[in-house]
Amino acid sequence: MSSIAGNRLVAMLPEDEFNADGRIATLTISNQNFGCMMLKPKIRRFIKWVTILTVLGLFLLAAVYHFRNILFAPHIERMLEKSIESQTGIRVDIAGIRGSYITDLVVMKVTTLKPAISGPLTSLRLERMRVAYNPLSLLGGIQRFLADASVELQGAELEFNLSGKGMVSKPESEKAPSGSFFLPNQLPRIRISKTAVHLQGSDYGTAFSGIELEIGSARSMPNTIELQIADWSWTHPQLQDGNTAVTAVIEYSKDRILVKKILFENQKVAAYVQIGLNGLPETIPFEAHLNLASGKVALEGKLDHSTLDARMKAENLESTRLFSLFNPQKPPLTGILALEANIGLPLENPEELKADLDLKLIKGSIFGIAADTLNLQATAIDGNVSLDLLDMRSAANLIQVREVKAQVAPIFQGNVADIIETSQGTFSIDCRDLPALFAHAKWDLTETAVSIPKHKLLLGGELNTGTLSLSGGGLSVEGGNIQLGPSQITLGSLDRGFEDSAIRADLNIDLPNLELLSRIFPIPKLGGSLQGNIRVAGTFRSPRGQAIFNAQGISYQGVTYGDLKVEANADAHSAIIKSIALQRGQDRLMGQGTFYFDKQKFENVNLEIAVHDIAEYTKNLFTENHALHGSVQGNVQLSGTLSEPDGEAEFILAGLRRGDFNIPSATFKVRSSGRSVAIDRAEAVTPYGKATLTANLLRGPADENFDLNITALTLAGHGALLALDNPANIHFSPNGNLAFKNISLSGSVGKIRLNGNVAAQNKSDLYIIISDFNSEPWIKSLPAGRLRFSGLNAQLHLSGPIKSPSITLTGDLAQLVSSNPGISWSGRFDLAYLKDALIIRQFEWGGQKAQQVAATGSIPVNLMGKPTLRPGPLSVNATITLPDLSLVDTLFPDYIPGGGSLLAELHLTGTWNDPTGKMILKCRGLSPPPELKPLPPGPFDIDGQIRLDGKRVVVESIQIGSTRLDFAAKGEWTGIPALADLFQGVPAKLHGDVDMKGNLAVRDLSWLAAGNPSLRRVSGRLEADVTMKGLISNPAVDAVVRLIDSELRLDMDVPSLQALNLNAVVTAAGLRLQNFTGELGGAAFQVTGFVTRNSQSGAAADLRLQGENLLFYRSADLKVRANTDLTVKGPFRRLEVAGDVAITDGRLLKYFDFLGTLRGSSKPKTDLGLQLFSIRQPPLSDMVFDVRLTSKNPFSIRNNLAKGAIRPELKLTGTGELPVLAGKIYIDPTRISLPAGSLVFESGVIRFDPKRPDRPTL
Repeated sequence: MSSIAGNRLVAMLPEDEFNADGRIATLTISNQNFGCMMLKPKIRRFIKWVTILTVLGLFLLAAVYHFRNILFAPHIERMLEKSIESQTGIRVDIAGIRGSYITDLVVMKVTTLKPAISGPLTSLRLERMRVAYNPLSLLGGIQRFLADASVELQGAELEFNLSGKGMVSKPESEKAPSGSFFLPNQLPRIRISKTAVHLQGSDYGTAFSGIELEIGSARSMPNTIELQIADWSWTHPQLQDGNTAVTAVIEYSKDRILVKKILFENQKVAAYVQIGLNGLPETIPFEAHLNLASGKVALEGKLDHSTLDARMKAENLESTRLFSLFNPQKPPLTGILALEANIGLPLENPEELKADLDLKLIKGSIFGIAADTLNLQATAIDGNVSLDLLDMRSAANLIQVREVKAQVAPIFQGNVADIIETSQGTFSIDCRDLPALFAHAKWDLTETAVSIPKHKLLLGGELNTGTLSLSGGGLSVEGGNIQLGPSQITLGSLDRGFEDSAIRADLNIDLPNLELLSRIFPIPKLGGSLQGNIRVAGTFRSPRGQAIFNAQGISYQGVTYGDLKVEANADAHSAIIKSIALQRGQDRLMGQGTFYFDKQKFENVNLEIAVHDIAEYTKNLFTENHALHGSVQGNVQLSGTLSEPDGEAEFILAGLRRGDFNIPSATFKVRSSGRSVAIDRAEAVTPYGKATLTANLLRGPADENFDLNITALTLAGHGALLALDNPANIHFSPNGNLAFKNISLSGSVGKIRLNGNVAAQNKSDLYIIISDFNSEPWIKSLPAGRLRFSGLNAQLHLSGPIKSPSITLTGDLAQLVSSNPGISWSGRFDLAYLKDALIIRQFEWGGQKAQQVAATGSIPVNLMGKPTLRPGPLSVNATITLPDLSLVDTLFPDYIPGGGSLLAELHLTGTWNDPTGKMILKCRGLSPPPELKPLPPGPFDIDGQIRLDGKRVVVESIQIGSTRLDFAAKGEWTGIPALADLFQGVPAKLHGDVDMKGNLAVRDLSWLAAGNPSLRRVSGRLEADVTMKGLISNPAVDAVVRLIDSELRLDMDVPSLQALNLNAVVTAAGLRLQNFTGELGGAAFQVTGFVTRNSQSGAAADLRLQGENLLFYRSADLKVRANTDLTVKGPFRRLEVAGDVAITDGRLLKYFDFLGTLRGSSKPKTDLGLQLFSIRQPPLSDMVFDVRLTSKNPFSIRNNLAKGAIRPELKLTGTGELPVLAGKIYIDPTRISLPAGSLVFESGVIRFDPKRPDRPTL
């Protein structure tokens, strides 16, 4: 409802447009704006719909953006997959596409499903790639867009095939036209990590792994590129295989690429490398300064479409290090190298090469020939190359080459014949110190020359259009010479073969002492004299001339072969060896024959050999104690072609022996006809029997393979027989392939069959089958004559490549018996060697009284090379059960305990580097052998459990017990070396920590006296508690040793030591006596102190013995008791004994026989004076005394000579080897009874002068 009043329009508004106080809101519109008001509803509706559509559009865009990975990602993935396949031929799978698509794109996990057949890129893998960009940057141009972009690449792996196999080149019409190409001013930010690239060529390969690359901020100019390669490896037939780490810092700008630093294994290689980019693609200028082989290399130049222009300068290059990159057995060049070179090479016409080279070498060698200095100058221009100068000096040797010219085209074409035919130049050789010339040759000579004889080698000549002319020359050496007259060799016919080259030469030899040649040339030692003449003309194929040699006492490497005479001549048709004779005493080699050049055939060739003892000629092959002796007689007759001769040969050997090896006689007779060799008889008689063979050897085409067809083979002797069942064939070739076809031998000892092949290059497949085989009577004995077997059935199968074969061995043995009637074993075995692992499927042996040995497992080993132990799973389970060891005593050495029973188990799993396992050992009633003295009498029981856990060995329990002994121990060793190192004997210091505890209790020591004749009685108990802890290489060993109620009686007139009780502590520092007491003649004594140990000064003692009225000696004639207080101090190498000994009770009752003394020899006796004891063995011989000898009570003398007493006041000094007494002995009233009367001394003194201790005075 609305109304109009005057100039106002009042409209009723909706309820929600009332004022807050409930009044109706009014809208006042002036008359002049009324027309506009009528249009605003349309505008509002338009804005409303635009807003709605905008919101809907934004909502739709948000929904599309939110579900972009569902709506668009699969299509982008398929598009990229198809694009990669069409461009590279690689079928890939992309796991996902992520990112905003507006500012970045992320590609996830790209894997190759099917590699490309043709390359170069054949496979790729990618973990993640992110490309970030700013679309608005395109408004500023492509350069701005690249500057704002960034690329992140992770986990990429690319494989390239550069061999060209399977690659199809595009037709010219499809190739992209050459021309200018785009180079950005700045590179985008790039980060590459964990990336690898593999490139494989036809015979080479290289790989880059662990690639990390980062290009810095594109806002900075120029871009800095940091590259790190963890491992760059390569293989190439001309290079040594190798690997290195690489670090590089590179700067990129629009006009150049600058390599500021390249490091190989932290060694700086490139100091400066620059490649210009302004002239691309027409011209590429370059410049480099490199640090190579301890020297410096400067290189600069440019490369365009048609020409390479370069200049190079190198200084102080160690050529040995340069050639170490290559793969020669010996470096062709050694020494310090410097060169300057300029080169202009037309790429399409290399024959128009322009170059000059100036090379200098000092202190080196060329192909083993020493060169103190070498100067070389060469140029190339107008299609010719010229070696202008080559001077090589070494000591008193000079080799010169001048003006050698050749054409460039044959060199680039590799046409040797044209090179020779177009070459010309001169050369001269003047050598007066040949050993210096060969100093770098490193030939293995038998011995080094003591002195170098005076000698001179002169030779000169020229090469002119294929003809080598020698003006003459020769070698002279101390009274001998080799003279070469003017000679000529025409090399121009090389295209038809070297044998058609013409030759003319005249050589005269007069060497009275061949040994001199061994001093100037790197050849083994020669001996004897040689005179001869060779004159030759014609061609190498059909030479004309004569040769006469006469040598006396020829020797080689210390073996004298005798006198040699050779006489031969040749015309255009044939060469006739009139005679060749080598003779030493009764030993001889004689021969003659004819060879026809046109037919290439032998005629009337006859060789005769007779040697009475081949030991004289084989002594360098064997030691003197194992020389090979025997006689050889033989005759060979040949005719026919060199490749297919006809002939006969027969050899008889007698008395062939070497050590225990002995063949009394052997005979070989063969015939050859064309490519067939018939072995009519091959027979050998040995102590084990006789072997005979009849066969035919057929040579294949070009001797590429051979077939040995065996018609008869017999091994017989001692009642045993093995003979070939049917004709057999052995096919073999020089490259190592060997094939056995149905070889079967059988007889009284069993049957052996061989079938299959052994291949050096391809896969082998060989079966050896043994049936019902017995050791007797051929195999007389096994281990020390104790074992023999019968009923062996086994099959061995060898397959796969010979360098890594698979071997299986299965079978059973019916009986293994010994000379001991109690041993009789049988068993089965199933073993395999597969892929560097020994597989024990079955290994079971059983014998009488439930004896059993069984094992299964898998042991990773390499039986074909080093290292022997390989990675892989390790598993061993073995048990040994021997209820009665007496049945197998004969199998073990005498020092192994015998008798009793044995039960052992071993369980091992894991790997060599991380093994786990357990060993259990139970022995009952073992009897120790006599060799293991001293030990308490048995029998012994032993129980042990040892556990292995990786680097930790745990001794859970070791117990040894008998009626008189108990021992128990447990503990662990942590950080042990790897089993692979221990088993392979790798020299290494033991490491790890040990913690062991043990207890020993010997209840009765009486057994010690039974085994020691110097002991009359031993009794008591011994106990010890031992701990060992610390580093295994130097553990701390602590022990508490207790001796309880013991007695020790020696087999001499000294009282026994009784009531001995000892309590001592032993540590790494030494031994400390906590308590050591005993009785000597009923009187108590004690010992206190300690013994220390020092690794530098050795052991040292600080001990004290104290006791009163100790009984030191007692017999029917003498008794001595004394109070004692002695100390023993100092290092063991020089102990000091000091203290006091006071006699408390001494008596001498010995009877002296005067008449017996008078009945002695009438010869005068040497008066040696008073001789005390003397200890000869160190360290007691070096012991020093300082002991005071006195008497608390007089020493009583009561015998048929004297009645009285004495009182010593002496001092014992000196050493154990030379003791000295000094002081006095006081004589109390004493009566001396002699046959003629009596003497009475009321008092007296016997003096011992230290200066004359052996001459006491009264």
